[in-house]
Amino acid sequence: MCKCGLRTVPVKCCRSFTSYMDLVDKLCFKFSGLRFDSVRLFYNLRDYDGCVLENDDDLEVMFSLAGCYGVEVIDVTVLISGGSNGCFGSDVVAIGVNRCESSCLTTDVGSVGLCGGSSDSYGSIFTSSNGKGSAVSCLTTDVGSVGLCGGGSGSYGSIFTSSKGKAPGVSCLGDVAASGVSGSSDGLCTDVGSCSSSKGKGLGVIRSEWRLDVEKERDLLPTFCQHRDHALLSDGWRHYIKEVNQKFEGGAVEFRDKLAKFAIFYGFDYSFAKNEKDRVTAFCKDADCKWRVHARLDKVSTYFYIRSFYDIHSCGASVLTTKHSRASSSMIGRLMSADIRTTPQKRPVDVVSSLKGLYGVDVPYKRAWKGVEKGRSEAFGDYDASFDELRWYREAVRNSDPESVFEIEVDTETNRFQRLFVAFSACISGFKHLRPLLFVDGTFLKGNFKGSLLSASAKDGDKAKWRQVLCPTMDEALAIAFQESKAWEVKFSSPDVLEVLCNPSVKVDIGRHSCTCTQWQLNGVPCVHAVCAIKKSGKSLNACVERYFHVECYREAYSRPIMPVPTLWKPEVAGDAVILPPISRKPPGRNKKKRIRSFGEKVRAIKCARCGKRGSHNRRSCKEAIN
Repeated sequence: MCKCGLRTVPVKCCRSFTSYMDLVDKLCFKFSGLRFDSVRLFYNLRDYDGCVLENDDDLEVMFSLAGCYGVEVIDVTVLISGGSNGCFGSDVVAIGVNRCESSCLTTDVGSVGLCGGSSDSYGSIFTSSNGKGSAVSCLTTDVGSVGLCGGGSGSYGSIFTSSKGKAPGVSCLGDVAASGVSGSSDGLCTDVGSCSSSKGKGLGVIRSEWRLDVEKERDLLPTFCQHRDHALLSDGWRHYIKEVNQKFEGGAVEFRDKLAKFAIFYGFDYSFAKNEKDRVTAFCKDADCKWRVHARLDKVSTYFYIRSFYDIHSCGASVLTTKHSRASSSMIGRLMSADIRTTPQKRPVDVVSSLKGLYGVDVPYKRAWKGVEKGRSEAFGDYDASFDELRWYREAVRNSDPESVFEIEVDTETNRFQRLFVAFSACISGFKHLRPLLFVDGTFLKGNFKGSLLSASAKDGDKAKWRQVLCPTMDEALAIAFQESKAWEVKFSSPDVLEVLCNPSVKVDIGRHSCTCTQWQLNGVPCVHAVCAIKKSGKSLNACVERYFHVECYREAYSRPIMPVPTLWKPEVAGDAVILPPISRKPPGRNKKKRIRSFGEKVRAIKCARCGKRGSHNRRSCKEAIN
């Protein structure tokens, strides 16, 4: 809704297709006499008054704020620049004044008349003498008609006004000089100065009493140091506690949660006078503050209703804080559960930063750590109860994939978990098409109950699926071996046994897939000597490569999927034999931070991005002094 003077018109704007110049063009079309170079726009939105609107960035901020507050209609005030005189007005008709030395700001005014005005006219006051503006500085709003009377080209005009909308009976003839307008200290004009004629014909003193309701001048100082508006996810919490008879379908639990978020948003703390299942009474912690809310259970509807609410704080802004005790670890867990689900290893220090940037709340590290633990329980289930969930998971795997192996061992006396073995049918089938090499590795678990995780794996022929016979890595290795052996001579001892004349010479047995250097036997791929001998014999090089390096065998290894286990229809597991978590005792000494490396594992030196030195630390753990 755009307001210019006494007129208010609706203007429809679309965020995606409306620019600032488009909005100004619409206003110039709606209000006759406006020019795009003389328009100033301001808008008010909730707690923000006098927001400047002068470019596309300001328009985008206005749309963003409106989206955060759910506002569909915004009031925009149109101010008009009077040109080079530096005056701004709203719906002001221009008068032929060559130069004006006054600083005049008028809002919500109507037409300005010469020598009087109509009964419904409004105006701002200024004078002209021989084309020169008088030194009158005034701010007027909602005033009566304003008249400017004057004589010929050499006359001076006097100013008069009427609060009743009728101009007083004044006429100035000949060379008349006006002494100006005198006013009181509060800015309300009370007297009109005397008019005298240079020819000795005095008109006497004209006095008129009136009172003007002056609107407070808009504070534009914040516009010179504007900050980018940052909408918080907690902005909607301000409406959680609104009025008497407000309903909470979740009972006392929902009411307490929304009351805590309401207090966190406004930055005050409260205490409970009563905190029961059927009634809750809270009051501000400040002893002199009268803020109070009382809600109780309606036994018919089983809903919670606010029965009394005094929403006025007398404690002042000095008690407001962002370090709120109501931001409990349970609330942090609920707020961060979605992020923890996507990032299970989310650190408490990251949670502290997220709560500050997204919600404007400061929480200590220990509370954030507890919140992360509760968030993991919210996202993935309770850690202690997860051991008993293995019974259901075992039955679900056996039903969806009968060929899988799933065994659980528990202590027969205490029924506490000991160990678990899982082998999915897809993995069992894939082992048949992988290289006959088995690798066993293990790592320690960092959960509440510690333990170790062992895994057995095999090595496949290469990386992805292709169209050639051999996997790309093996095919490339054979091509390199062919280039290295082109200059060597080969002598036949038999159709399958050949001697490669290199330095030193070697014997190659194609039938047995062996070479004197033993590389063919170990790797399953012809070595450089064998490639030379196979090419000389005319046999197929692909046939001499173990089947594990063929694309067909590689595809067979990953052809069977691991069947998913849905949890939508999770049945109850029968029986009273609940699997309990193992008893965990903290070992003596400090916790180990370094991993036990495998035999022959290469250690890559890390270069710190902060100090530039190589070692076992990075930017985060660097303790070097920087000059």
